[in-house]
Amino acid sequence: MNKKVSLGVTIAIAVVSVAATFAITMAVSQKIYNGIVEDLPQRIERYDNLAEIDDIIHKEYYGKHDSDVINKNIQKGYIKGLGDGYSKYLTSDEYKKYCDVLNGDMTGIGVEASYNSDEQQAYITKIYHKSPAELNGLKTDDIILAVDEEAITSGNYTKLFEKLTEGREKSVKVTYKRGDFENTVTVPVGFKLETVDYEIKDTVGYIRINMFNEFTQEQLKSAIESFSEVKGIVIDLRGTDTGEIRYAAKTADVIVPAADGTGALATAKKANGNVVETFTSDSSDVSIPIIVLVDRKTSGAAELFACSLRDFSKAQLVGKRTKGNATMQKVFKLDKGNVLLLTVALVEPYKSESYSGNGIIPDYDVTELKNDTDEQLEKAISLLKNN
Repeated sequence: MNKKVSLGVTIAIAVVSVAATFAITMAVSQKIYNGIVEDLPQRIERYDNLAEIDDIIHKEYYGKHDSDVINKNIQKGYIKGLGDGYSKYLTSDEYKKYCDVLNGDMTGIGVEASYNSDEQQAYITKIYHKSPAELNGLKTDDIILAVDEEAITSGNYTKLFEKLTEGREKSVKVTYKRGDFENTVTVPVGFKLETVDYEIKDTVGYIRINMFNEFTQEQLKSAIESFSEVKGIVIDLRGTDTGEIRYAAKTADVIVPAADGTGALATAKKANGNVVETFTSDSSDVSIPIIVLVDRKTSGAAELFACSLRDFSKAQLVGKRTKGNATMQKVFKLDKGNVLLLTVALVEPYKSESYSGNGIIPDYDVTELKNDTDEQLEKAISLLKNN
């Protein structure tokens, strides 16, 4: 027997359905709204404070000001306020240089420098491998006294540093001091930074990885294949802090086998735990004994490479604790060619605990230099020869 549903019941069901749909929609909308509004008072206060400062400057500032320069520094300051040294606002020119470095096309003489305002002295903080600076005898921690015969001061060091790092002239004169030794050298400007260098050292294959870019994987593979009848391989990552996580994972895949379980050599996760990217490895690997050299300046992509080799029992580490940068950045393009290089995830290695902030502790803690002898390299060679 057919049962007819009364018009009243049908209307009631429709009303309940509409009410339920409305309630669900409102709940979702409220969640979204709360997410937007949660930081709204702070945002309004931030913009109000900035507008107040801007108004005072326009009315009261004695000197002239450049709006473009102010805007650039506001944006840089905003990112600096995150307290994350790996997130950066880059102008179009700075981004071009960033891309050039990843491609190995280097301006300047191959140094990075900083000015200590307390000591009123400029120091070389980094020397690129086989750069004109290194080939002309400059070393990390050298004190820079003058550039092109102009003494460095607190008022001009920014301008003079640009000659060292961005200069496009044929050469630059650098006067430096190392202990009691003082010297002036004329250094060529501009060079090509190869990602991988290799040679034989005392029956052991020696490979220096300067950065991790799209060419590093194939160059490492070629270097390993070039060695015959060596007792092992030393891979030097000391001071290596340039490159991208994805390229480090691809380079590690040259040596490590396929990962068990999830198949992930490493995983990049957002703060909420969501996976941003998974880095995998295939079944091919390298069976020769390997030692990886690391130090306090081994950072980012280089740390993932070193950690991955040890996690897969493919290498031991010699040197000092690494920097502890397990973050991954993403490029967001802005107007006028400017970009935001923003930390978006933390990289979790295959087996080890996260090295973020703590660094990777080597299997053999060895002093960097002793009486001009490379103790770390000698330790690595000794381990391989006696394996």
